[in-house]
This record gives sequence, structure tokens and C-alpha cells, in this order.
Amino acid sequence: MSTSRPVPKKERLAHRRNRRKVIGFIVVIVLIIFGYAGLGFALTYSSLGINKVAVSGNVLVSTGQLEASALQGLATVRGYILYGGTIATYNEEDIKDALAYKYPRLDSIELTTSKIDTLNIHVTERSEVALWCSNTDGLERSKCYFLDKDGFIFEEDTVLEDSDGLVFYKSTMAGAPLRQTLLPLVFIDVQEFIESLKSLGIKVNTVTIVEDELEIESTTHPMLKVRLDTHLARTVSYLEATLNSKDYQVLERAEDSSKSYIDLRFGNRIYYK
Repeated sequence: MSTSRPVPKKERLAHRRNRRKVIGFIVVIVLIIFGYAGLGFALTYSSLGINKVAVSGNVLVSTGQLEASALQGLATVRGYILYGGTIATYNEEDIKDALAYKYPRLDSIELTTSKIDTLNIHVTERSEVALWCSNTDGLERSKCYFLDKDGFIFEEDTVLEDSDGLVFYKSTMAGAPLRQTLLPLVFIDVQEFIESLKSLGIKVNTVTIVEDELEIESTTHPMLKVRLDTHLARTVSYLEATLNSKDYQVLERAEDSSKSYIDLRFGNRIYYK
């Protein structure tokens, strides 16, 4: 028959101390969680939370729309206990991403806070440098969109007046055009190429994109055909040499001259037909 060994007094005291420590630790954690949640709730739903939005830098995007969208973002709950409406808990990136998506015209967004109740939003807006239109006949546009300097499509042209500026035509685009980039990676190079043509007296009106080629039309010269994978800066030099050549000038002065286009798709070998 076995008998239980009495637990020494020291062990009993140590066990009690350890149990108190565990209980105390749990109580502290619970108090911290509820205290933080309570503080966030109090700040959010009292005058201590962010309840004002100051917008600057906008021109065409409505101040009221930006304020309402920002306040809506501040009202979201993060992690069930962290409320987004305070200077300590609001999620800057979430608000910036939401504003950028809702208003594609915005080029940059900066958020700061002042005092304890105001969110400051400073924005810059994109400027249109060209239009992109969905059809390729150049006569009757179905839908056109504004492009910024990087080819980013940020707003539909709902007025559809005849444009004196540059117009790109492309028959199709995968998905909705808004927020896409026309000619990604090469749009800036194409813009620089078109600007360089001005030095040759060529004012470009329309650019039609046909797969990996461009058909560039102006009121002063025959249409230019160029491949997107060529060195566009060198192509300008080759074109300048051609336009200044005696053969081309003689052909240009000829009464029966009827050049339909200048072919720039073969490097330094330029053809005019």
C-alpha cells in the first residue's frame, strides 16, 4: 500500500507564486487589449479623433469628393479593435490607394496630420498630353480617353470635340482602358520621337498603332511608317538626311509626285512610295 508524500512547504509556496504570476500576466494582457480598444474607440468617436479633412493642390477633382472619400476610409475598422479614425491608427497607404483608384486623374497624394483632429491631403493632378481613341479611321471617334506624359489613361473625354492636339488610335485594348498604360515602356520614347519631328517641320496630328508599328500622319508631310522596336532617335537622323537629300527634294518638286508614305521600318534604308 502506497502512501502520498507530503508536498514540502517551499514547493507549495513556489507553486502558488507561479500561479499568481501566470494569472497576473493574463490580467495585464487583457487590460492592455481592452484599454487599447477603449482608447481607440474613445478617440474615434469623440472630438479627439480625426473629423476634419483639408484638401489642397486639386484643380479638377472636387474637394468635396476627396474629403468624403478620405472620411470614409478613416471610418474603417482595422483588426476589429484598432479604429482607423485617429492620427495613431489611420492607415495612410490604404487611404492613398483608395483615392488613387477612385480618382485616376490624381498623380501624387501626400497625407499629413495637424493638431489631433485634421487630416491634410495634398494632391497633384495629371495633365493630358494626348488622346487615345478606340477606332482607327480617324473620322468618327467612338470613345476617347486622356493620356498623361507616361501614356497612363486616366479619364474619358466626354466632350468629344475635334482635338488640335495629338491623337493616338488603336482598335482594341484588353479590358477597360481606364487606368491602363498605352504603349507601356515605350510611350515616352514615342513622345520624344514625335517632338523631334517638329524640328524637321513635321507637325504630327495622329498616330495609329498597328500591332508593333506606328503610322504617323501630319498635314505637312507624307505618312511615316516606323517600327516600335527600332532606335527612334537614330531614325530621326536618318529621316533628316533623307529629307535633305537631292533625290528626295527633286521628287518632292516633281509635278507628278504622289508619295503616299515614307517607310522608316528598315533602319538607315528609307523608302518613299
